[in-house]
Amino acid sequence: MVRLLVTVVLGLVFLCEASAQEQKYKIDLYHYNGGEYVSLRWYPQSVEDYRRGALKGFVVQRRMVNNSKPDEWKELTRIIASSYDDFTKFLDVDNSDLGLIGFSLYQDEIKKRTKKLLDEGMEMPDSISINSYDSPEAQDYVYKMGLASCEFDWGVSKMAALCFKDETADRTSIYEYRVVFADGKEEDKSKIVRVNMAQLSILPAPTIFDGYEDNKKAYFSWDITQLENVYSGYRVERSSDGIMFEPVNERPIIHMYADDRFEHICTYTSTLPQCDKDYYYRMCGVSNFGLLGPYSRVVKLRCVTEYMVKVQIDTVVMNEKNEAELQWHIENPYDQKVKGLFVQRVEKMALDSITRKVNFSTLNKKPLSPKIRTYKDQSTLLTNYYRVLAFGEDTTQISVSNVYFSHQIDSVPPAAPKGLKGTIDSLGVVRLEWEANKEDDIMGYRVFFANRKSTEFIGCSDTFLMTPFYTDTLFLGSLTNEIYYKVMALDFNYNQSAMSEPIRLVKPDTIAPTKAVILSIEQDSTGSVGIKWANSASEDLDRVELYRKISDEGAWVKIEEWKRNSLVEAYVDTFPFKGERIYYMIVNYDESDNRSLVESIPYKTKYVKKECIKNLQHSIDYQKGGVRLKWDQCGCKVSKIYIFRTTNGHTKLVDTVLGAERVYFDRSLVKGDAVKYIIQPVTEKQSRKLVTEEFIY
Repeated sequence: MVRLLVTVVLGLVFLCEASAQEQKYKIDLYHYNGGEYVSLRWYPQSVEDYRRGALKGFVVQRRMVNNSKPDEWKELTRIIASSYDDFTKFLDVDNSDLGLIGFSLYQDEIKKRTKKLLDEGMEMPDSISINSYDSPEAQDYVYKMGLASCEFDWGVSKMAALCFKDETADRTSIYEYRVVFADGKEEDKSKIVRVNMAQLSILPAPTIFDGYEDNKKAYFSWDITQLENVYSGYRVERSSDGIMFEPVNERPIIHMYADDRFEHICTYTSTLPQCDKDYYYRMCGVSNFGLLGPYSRVVKLRCVTEYMVKVQIDTVVMNEKNEAELQWHIENPYDQKVKGLFVQRVEKMALDSITRKVNFSTLNKKPLSPKIRTYKDQSTLLTNYYRVLAFGEDTTQISVSNVYFSHQIDSVPPAAPKGLKGTIDSLGVVRLEWEANKEDDIMGYRVFFANRKSTEFIGCSDTFLMTPFYTDTLFLGSLTNEIYYKVMALDFNYNQSAMSEPIRLVKPDTIAPTKAVILSIEQDSTGSVGIKWANSASEDLDRVELYRKISDEGAWVKIEEWKRNSLVEAYVDTFPFKGERIYYMIVNYDESDNRSLVESIPYKTKYVKKECIKNLQHSIDYQKGGVRLKWDQCGCKVSKIYIFRTTNGHTKLVDTVLGAERVYFDRSLVKGDAVKYIIQPVTEKQSRKLVTEEFIY
């Protein structure tokens, strides 16, 4: 497991791209108040900060808050991560990737162990080297992957020194917690959380959980508007009786989306284990403290099995009275209902000029019992083609057997032709040849083809071949790259032999894949441009490349590439556009490296002011005599924030606060004033301002 995991991590490290973000805290902190205890999780904002704390120690501190004035900080515990050997043992026993966080701690040990594995013969892609560990971007990527692996496993988080449960808290007190580095430096850069032990943490219940079935697949969606700030993932459970439920997904489902329409909608797809049976599904949230939230309503789904009954005519024996006795067997692997059988016959296998089908006649007026396996045709024709139909509960459940030929005089068919072989040249010309049959009464041969081996073979022509050779011409521009041929021999009494063994021929691929279709290009409120398209319908599509060009004179730049097993049909371009005309181009490649491309029409972008603060809220506190404003930051580097107030139609600057502030209390109000507030962050570039609704103080 470790050998495999090392290779996978090296691959991810090489492919990742760094994404830096300004952070207010060195150590971010979250809590869960369980009443008898307080659970804490913390997230160092860089891999360097994590190593600093995990290897030298994180110190969990607590202080009591009395009358809004906190006491001195007291150390609850000092936590250090497990050793490298412990992480290695965990991976070997658990056989999972939950120990990825250990790779962020023990880089030197990993390089030594990887070198040893390489010396022992472990293969590594040519594009990846052992020095991939040294890249800062690679280390940051592995660290983020490690944090994700800890998110739903308290045990791994404990090994990684990223969690603690305080079981000494008094249920009637108010505390503040923080986690600092053991070296005592930068304590002011650790986030502080306040916990009122009398106010328990409550996990919200899902309000919407819908599901439907399509072609044995179960599709689910649920609204996470009220859930996304509480749960890190979700769990879907299934039951066959509506009482005992078991998880469907091995790991929690994480909400990811490329289309803004699904910003607050999470989706999941599963497979129904069995058709013709009811299954019950429900969903719950999974917090990053390993706790499950309340369950959603139960959704019942059921799929219906397709009609899998197969009828096979085994023999048709013509006796001395020219009576034909048919024998068949029925394969019914799913024990589906067979209500009756019909025997049909036609004299010649000729297509009707209108229906383009062979017009079989039904011999028995009433359906035969499904238990019957024989039928005697007492009024045969000179030549007879038979088939048997089985039908189920409704008209859609019909199974048609193979067609079996019988002749009144000579019913012994020739042997199946042997030695069939063939070639296809670059112009699509097919040349087939086979061994001539040794029977004296061979009238000729017929050649059949199919695009797939499992489908019905169709005759290439209506004429008989007098010699064991055949030439065909194929259209090389079709979507299928292979073709199958069989040969059948006929005697002078029109007895047909069994088909020869099929041969498979591969067409030379000179046709480019069909073009992709660009569906839409739209710029959202953040300035990012989303492009949607429909990929090529070619079966041998191998990869897709996406290019961007800025302005008519700009050069095309490749911005993304997807392989066959990871194709997408949407992309969000986060390039900082400033009102330019842009173009996109999608290039499709097939397995033979033929390509097709489609270029979009020009799209005029807009310069969008960045949203640096959000969720502005206000509340009136008559007891303290003022209005409290609260807001959230969105990751911008904010130097300061201007607070404006409009009172009875007049606007003025009330105060200027530091960019890191998220709360402001205004005491300079007079009862009866009609007021509203404007919050303007000051950043390197213009950013949006937030405005409250007008209210009466």
